[in-house]
Amino acid sequence: MSGDERLLSPEEAVEFLNKYRNANITVDILRQMRHKGRVRGTPLGKRMTVYRIRDLMEADLTRYEAGRPKQRGQ
Repeated sequence: MSGDERLLSPEEAVEFLNKYRNANITVDILRQMRHKGRVRGTPLGKRMTVYRIRDLMEADLTRYEAGRPKQRGQ
């Protein structure tokens, strides 16, 4: 298994993202991003999701502010 095909637990995935992508996220934020489709995870059983390094490197990790979008020009 090559390095980018290795499977990581959610805790390991967060550690990887915080170290190599300077993401500053938690396991809960990672879960929310997976539900929104911005991070790809692989289900393992009923209650566990694992992440591939390749998928984590391609993930959209931009964080948005809550609420309505601000109007331009104001």
